[in-house]
Amino acid sequence: HALMWWLRVEEPQRTGRLARMTMSLMWELLVSLLILCNSLFMAAMVEHSIVAQTSPDTEANDADMMFAVEAGFLAMFAFELALRLFVHRLYFFVAEGAGWNNFDLLILLLSISDLVSQRYSLPQSGNATFVRCVRVVRLVRSLRVVRIVKHANALRRMLLSLMGSLIPLLWCLILLWSVFYLFSLATVQGVANYLMTSTGDDPVWRADLLDRFGTVSQTMLTYYKATCGGTGWGVHFEVVRRTGLMNATVYLGAVAFTQIAVLNIMTGVFVENSFKNAQPDRHTMALEQRRAHIKEANELHEILKSVDTDGTGNISEDEFIHLSKDPRLNSILEVMGLDIKDAHLLHSMLRKADGSEEVNMDFLVHSLIKMKGPAMSVDLQALAYKTDLLHERIEAMTVSRQKRRGGQAPKPARSRE
Repeated sequence: HALMWWLRVEEPQRTGRLARMTMSLMWELLVSLLILCNSLFMAAMVEHSIVAQTSPDTEANDADMMFAVEAGFLAMFAFELALRLFVHRLYFFVAEGAGWNNFDLLILLLSISDLVSQRYSLPQSGNATFVRCVRVVRLVRSLRVVRIVKHANALRRMLLSLMGSLIPLLWCLILLWSVFYLFSLATVQGVANYLMTSTGDDPVWRADLLDRFGTVSQTMLTYYKATCGGTGWGVHFEVVRRTGLMNATVYLGAVAFTQIAVLNIMTGVFVENSFKNAQPDRHTMALEQRRAHIKEANELHEILKSVDTDGTGNISEDEFIHLSKDPRLNSILEVMGLDIKDAHLLHSMLRKADGSEEVNMDFLVHSLIKMKGPAMSVDLQALAYKTDLLHERIEAMTVSRQKRRGGQAPKPARSRE
């Protein structure tokens, strides 16, 4: 029940100046720029920590400045988060975008804890566990840059594709491990049989053989290097081929099977999965469709204004017939999938629906956009429903007329399903 309530929560529209400012594109660009600057500063801090190990004087001189700059970034992030919290109130935690909001709040709290520990606790602390925890917090703070992803559609789709590939990656690694394990068992067994029967081998070559194929784990690592670009497969082949034809054949078969079959199959799985994850989400699709509708409506408005000579905002029948011959309008309607065959009939239909002698310009644009595309299932259901209503009204009128004439009312026909 709590989950269903959370999914149904809808924040009321915010219309104040502060709301318009925090939800504007310019504000988001400024925040994104601030995040990028903070990320670059964090890189400079990490490099400074390395330099400070070789030059203690540099650490003493720059520590206060680095702390002041970091505190300034933190104050700006806190101010931005406070503005959003003031605008959205408690909807900040549960409504649309709550995931990003809670993520920003978590990063802010971790940043404050890191700043406080860095200033007061860390220099005097000899606890290694505490120091490691603080370093982890600093790494987590760098995740703030991920917030920029929600404003870049292409980058967001690539990131979603990478995140969606984590599970297939796990299964691919298990498959690769299994293949290497089976071939390694055969290879190690063959090397062991050779070593039991051979004598007088070169000690250097024998040590090299044991280093590459001495254990199952070492052999798996050798196969991994040979097939995934670590080292050339020929280097290991020159070592193993001296142990006999069977071991050399097993090695070549493992390399060929992995590179030709396994890796290509894994690549196909990743490509297919990435293609699925790269599809735009419903929110993005709805936003793009809304932008397309607005663009089409603006183009139609510009054309309609050019033929509205009297400036009333209404389109008469003569103006509409003249408009139907305009090549600009025909081009737009052709892209929308509309073709006006009978301008007089279409204007009569719209005029009847509008309930006036002339069709309002906004109503005309809305109707043309609504007409584009094939008839959907909901349109057919609406037409069937209106037909049933019309059929029932005709039957009721027939019954009423029969009663007024004093005749026997006919039996009502069954309504269509």
